[in-house]
Amino acid sequence: EVSLAKGIEISGNLTDLSASAVIKNQAVEMRAFGSKLLLKFNLDEVQGEIEVSLQGDPISVISNLGKEGHFGATTKIAGLLCQGSLVIAGKKISFQDSLGALDRTLGFFPINTYWNWLSTCGRDANGRVFGINLSRGVHDQPSLSENCIWIDGKPNTLMHTHFDFISAAMPNVWRVTSL
Repeated sequence: EVSLAKGIEISGNLTDLSASAVIKNQAVEMRAFGSKLLLKFNLDEVQGEIEVSLQGDPISVISNLGKEGHFGATTKIAGLLCQGSLVIAGKKISFQDSLGALDRTLGFFPINTYWNWLSTCGRDANGRVFGINLSRGVHDQPSLSENCIWIDGKPNTLMHTHFDFISAAMPNVWRVTSL
């Protein structure tokens, strides 16, 4: 357990992939057991418990970020089955057979680091689960790419992702292409 500052404590145990953080009266806990990950959180107006099935193969990338000593590392997987409940401003929302993604990113990034990123998941017309992770600007070199599509938990690397911003009038509308 490490105390970062007054009121902030983070504990972690890499042998069972558990971690928790407490900031004042707010708490987040993550605990892996077998092929499941349990997330619990109690924040100001949001409380919840989500169980994530860790079925599938993640991708991991470590890359040089251009300046001496700067690096980034990431492990990602998308298209994970999730179930649980959230309470938002007193209203309970339960869900089953939902989909999610996990992204663990760390590094020593240059102070002015910029990238585009897209992550989504869903089901195709045949009911197969898919997950997509696309990035440009970090971890996008052909041999060290985090650009991937998972189909039923199996990763397939994609190359040369490009993000086009349609117009300055609509900066949140993108066209994303990849090979």
